[in-house]
Amino acid sequence: MDVEPRADTTPVRSTAALAAVMVFAFAAVVAAGYLWAELSDLKAEHRAREQAELDVAAADRAALARELEQQREAQAALAARSAVLERELNALRDQSSRGRDALLVTDARQLLRYANEALHIARDPQRAAAALALADARLAETGDARYADARTALARERAALAKLPKVDVAGMALALSRITEQVAHLPLRVRIPEPLRPDDKSSAQSASGSAWEHVLARFKSAFKRFITVRRAEGPVEALLPPSEEYFLRRNLELKLETARRAALDRDAVAFRASARVARDWMAVHFDPSVPAVREAVRDLDGMLRVELAPTLPNITASLTLLERMGDRR
Repeated sequence: MDVEPRADTTPVRSTAALAAVMVFAFAAVVAAGYLWAELSDLKAEHRAREQAELDVAAADRAALARELEQQREAQAALAARSAVLERELNALRDQSSRGRDALLVTDARQLLRYANEALHIARDPQRAAAALALADARLAETGDARYADARTALARERAALAKLPKVDVAGMALALSRITEQVAHLPLRVRIPEPLRPDDKSSAQSASGSAWEHVLARFKSAFKRFITVRRAEGPVEALLPPSEEYFLRRNLELKLETARRAALDRDAVAFRASARVARDWMAVHFDPSVPAVREAVRDLDGMLRVELAPTLPNITASLTLLERMGDRR
């Protein structure tokens, strides 16, 4: 059997393979191009998104920068306004302090004037010392060293007043008032009895007798009732009739009242004159065995020993210094 020879297919296969490879390569190139285009689009989109984000961020930064600048400007304006307000407040504070200090000094000056009047006119060292203490407190409250000299003078004046004897004028006045109220009830040493009145029992019993018997009966009755015979061991007491007793009590009350007013007025001369007479009358005419009489005499003796008007110090130096400082302003 004859075998026909086969045609050589190797070139055909090579061509087909080459074509396939070319097709595959083309497809790969197309696919790569497509992918590249997609990737480029994605990159462009990403860049656009990034740029948009960058633009937004830049806009935000710009807005934030503007806001920060506005805040800095507002803070600067606020700081400037605060500085202005602080200066105005300091000016007002200084003005208020000066006004307050001026009022305090004026008050201190008035207190010093009152202290001088209380001491030299009313002769009341206690009130004067209280006024000086208040004036010193006013000057201390200012905190101003310019008033140091005035305060030094005030310290000397207060020390001088503290050395004066303490006189309880109010207590003396009350004691004199108490004694005055007791005068009308204090018993005398001795007195002459009042004449018998016609309606006395002894007179009534003897009314039917003769005139001589009537007189004799009255004399005997008076003698028996009011006369006691005893040996006198001391000076004989003066007898006071009722009319003189009345005037003694009233005059004693007037002397005590005069002494009380003189004590309140710090009039030492008038006080001693009235109180001494009242004490002597009380000791001479009133019964010393009565405790109220002895107490009254003892109180009057004590008052007479009181230095009612001692020599007063000069407290005008501090006021003079303040007045001079006021004149220099």
